[in-house]
Amino acid sequence: MSSSASIIKAYGEVIKTLEKYPASLVAVSKRQPIERVEVLVGEGHRDFGENYLQEWQDKKPLLPSDLRWHYVGQLQSRKLKELNRDGIHMIHSVGSSSAVGKIPALAPLPPWLIQINLAEEDQKGGISEQEFHEMMTDQSRLPGLEGLMCIPPASLSGEGLRLHFRKMRELKEQYQLKELSMGMSSDWEMALDEGSTLVRLGSILFGERTPR
Repeated sequence: MSSSASIIKAYGEVIKTLEKYPASLVAVSKRQPIERVEVLVGEGHRDFGENYLQEWQDKKPLLPSDLRWHYVGQLQSRKLKELNRDGIHMIHSVGSSSAVGKIPALAPLPPWLIQINLAEEDQKGGISEQEFHEMMTDQSRLPGLEGLMCIPPASLSGEGLRLHFRKMRELKEQYQLKELSMGMSSDWEMALDEGSTLVRLGSILFGERTPR
């Protein structure tokens, strides 16, 4: 199990790197014991990410009310109202036309990101690049949209991974969006180099996750 000292050390190293970029850290606390999350809370960190609605609902009352919670897991459109009702700060993974269509009905409207599936992998959420361009022809139908998110194929590395991140940045810039959520524990520094504004880091901070 990760010690408080190791979590604090890892967090300090990540923050030092982030100081070189116009980017922020979302500490992904899915399947992490509450004690590990409390270590970063004690260090002043406030942005945390969760993948599972029920786990977030269980953790949230046990932690300070000023934390900003980001939903980063695969999103079922029927969960949108519940996430919003319970005070989610930002939804990163809006990855279907069904979910996009339900966003305008939410009140208050949370900031949200469209998940792009550039490789069109069947096992992952996200809309295709073509569908994204079609959606963006009328941005008035996308209130609250702040940016884009991606999870690259696990098979990508090196220059192929870099080009994937670069393409995401080009899409963000094409439509003058604010946020680009990309980069996880194995590739976050490359993602920063290619324009990420939100990196989603879990195991590099907290250590291995507990089994479900």
